[in-house]
Amino acid sequence: MNSLARNTVRGVLGIVMAAAANWLVNYIVDRIFGPEEEYE
Repeated sequence: MNSLARNTVRGVLGIVMAAAANWLVNYIVDRIFGPEEEYE
């Protein structure tokens, strides 16, 4: 695999993993504390 393809795959996987980690943290916090209440 050449360097350009490797870096492209690494970048895409980095974005996907960051999004998945962010979603997982939000999910766990919602499970512990309940859904976030809306303030007006």
